[in-house]
Amino acid sequence: MTPVLLQQEIQFFAQPDPAQTRITLIVFGAIVLVGTLAAVLNSRRGGGGGSRATGLGRQAKKAGLSPDQRRALKDLVRTLGLQNPQRLMTNAPYLNHALRRRMDQIDLADLPEAERERRKALLFTVKRTIENAQSNVRVFPSSRHIRIGRAVQIRSSEGNRHDSVVASNVHNGLGIELPYERRGSSMSYRKGTVLQVSFVDEHDRMYTFKTRVIGFNNARGASIMFVEHATNIRQTQKRRSPRRAYDRPCYFYPVTVLTTGRGRKRKTQAFVNKNRRIFGRFEDLSAGGCAIRTQIALPKGGILKVDFEGADGTPLSAYGMVRAVEHQRTRGRLMHIKFTRVSRKHLNRIQSYVYGLTE
Repeated sequence: MTPVLLQQEIQFFAQPDPAQTRITLIVFGAIVLVGTLAAVLNSRRGGGGGSRATGLGRQAKKAGLSPDQRRALKDLVRTLGLQNPQRLMTNAPYLNHALRRRMDQIDLADLPEAERERRKALLFTVKRTIENAQSNVRVFPSSRHIRIGRAVQIRSSEGNRHDSVVASNVHNGLGIELPYERRGSSMSYRKGTVLQVSFVDEHDRMYTFKTRVIGFNNARGASIMFVEHATNIRQTQKRRSPRRAYDRPCYFYPVTVLTTGRGRKRKTQAFVNKNRRIFGRFEDLSAGGCAIRTQIALPKGGILKVDFEGADGTPLSAYGMVRAVEHQRTRGRLMHIKFTRVSRKHLNRIQSYVYGLTE
């Protein structure tokens, strides 16, 4: 039996079929080709993150971000490695957290101080533009609800703008103190003149309405212009710098502006009167200005320098102009101040507090 078994041919594997082999190779090659093409297309698009970045770019452009702002936002996403960048456009806490991390990176970067502050300032404009785009348009019921002492801005049909304050609010009209020209005389408007009035409410929302002059009067030595009341006043899309409560002491100094010479030789110099240091206390703070309560207020239009401490104890200073003064019997006087000159570094620290990035 053994010799027979040794001579017998035993096949453990079947003979390969040439046609089946060719089919297998073709299928395998097709799979490799499809995978290669998918990888190439994915790399050109930047992968999944690229598509998300493209969506963010479209959202940012729709929100009104400038090319520089969009580049700064894209750089923030790249350096932080954010997996869901589109949340930046809809989630304020998420945006704040990302901004805080990015600014920490900028502080540690090997850059000149001026460049670091420039990059921070650009990120704050990104934050402000996104917030403006997210804010819902509201309606202020009537100008009869504007309180006395509210700062307003008047714009004529020629485009001239003047800051003033509400001095009276009666049923027949809204009384606005006539603003002063640079030469010191009050502005003159004819009865019937069409004007645009803008104001900001307690929640930092700006409203604008059109009206016309209906009369004039004098009260407490001030010339008052009365304009027609308006109803259903819509919030404007453009919003002023947001404010935040700021209960801290400060000192301010009157600034005297002297002009010498004429024509091309005319020069303007500002002198800080350091001998007249006046104590005050902040009520609120914004990138555009502040409100200071004091017993000794400067007159409307007065220029001043204010020294104070930031939220982190850093000394800060700013120059400003008094836009309005509210007189209150029990709490002294409240000066509404518009900043006219602030260094970029100090402005960034102010905005960092206002937007809640530092406490």
